[in-house]
Amino acid sequence: KRQPTRARADVPALPLAGVILNRVGGPGHARLLTDALEPVGVPVLGSVGEDRRLAQEQRHLGLVPAAEDPASAKRIIAAAQALVERELELEHVMALAAAAPPMSVQPWRPDAHRGPTTRRITVGVARGAAFTFGYQENLELLVGGGADLAPFDPVSDEGLPRGVDALYLGGGFPELYADALAANSRLRHEVRSFAATGRPVVAECAGLTYLAHGLDGRPMCGVLDAQAHMTEHLAIGYREATAVRDSALAPAGYRVRGQEFHRSGVSPPAGRPAAWMLADPVDARSSLPGERAEGFVRGGVHASYLHTHWAAFPELAARLLASAARDTSVG
Repeated sequence: KRQPTRARADVPALPLAGVILNRVGGPGHARLLTDALEPVGVPVLGSVGEDRRLAQEQRHLGLVPAAEDPASAKRIIAAAQALVERELELEHVMALAAAAPPMSVQPWRPDAHRGPTTRRITVGVARGAAFTFGYQENLELLVGGGADLAPFDPVSDEGLPRGVDALYLGGGFPELYADALAANSRLRHEVRSFAATGRPVVAECAGLTYLAHGLDGRPMCGVLDAQAHMTEHLAIGYREATAVRDSALAPAGYRVRGQEFHRSGVSPPAGRPAAWMLADPVDARSSLPGERAEGFVRGGVHASYLHTHWAAFPELAARLLASAARDTSVG
């Protein structure tokens, strides 16, 4: 029998069909938890105990991305699959899922905001070991808007993909590959030359440090009049941000919510003009309270520490492609 959870006055009750116990210490612990849940009528659909095979390496900003060690990631996934198949009542779980009522939501449509274009736009996307973080929906919106994606690795590729109209440099761990990024001088020069044409370059976090003059003494692209450096200070939290001026990514006054997660800084922290004005953080635990200017807008460049999820703000992807199309038509 399903038991509704206790709800707040403004939140409807949620039918609780069952629970899966996680990080269980052993069979005795599992029996203890199951017995505790029995009086309230919550079915236990299985229990997952501690398993060293599921442990993943960690470092200063969390887990090591799967792209850096795909073999280890595959082993962990295989171990997790075996554990779930062995310990969970999967048939019961599937039956509960099949019995759930339909959801009245609109399906994800990354092409819903596609604007008129005279030609296809090619967006170069930084990938590889140093640029492993990004929202998949951001890329889907670019493709849905009519763009072709051209991935490139700033560590190993000696040139930008041919025919790119815009660059998207996302997040990652450039500090771990700073020597290799610095050694790839040919690509750094190409990125600087591309930015000098005024074509759109959107950089987030790792991309921001890559566009700086240097990172802890190693030369980077030199697109921005700033120096990047690693710190002991972790900047983490959600931000409310307002675009300071028109850019290839957002019009002046456009408001977004994003997140910061980095242990590096740039000097100065903002250009003239800045990319965003950040308001008081949504996360009260943040170590960077207060309103402050952040990021850089220079020509077609929009560079910032702020990660934005474009599924919530699809106009950003559309504006980037429109900026690329406009710059291509005049250049």
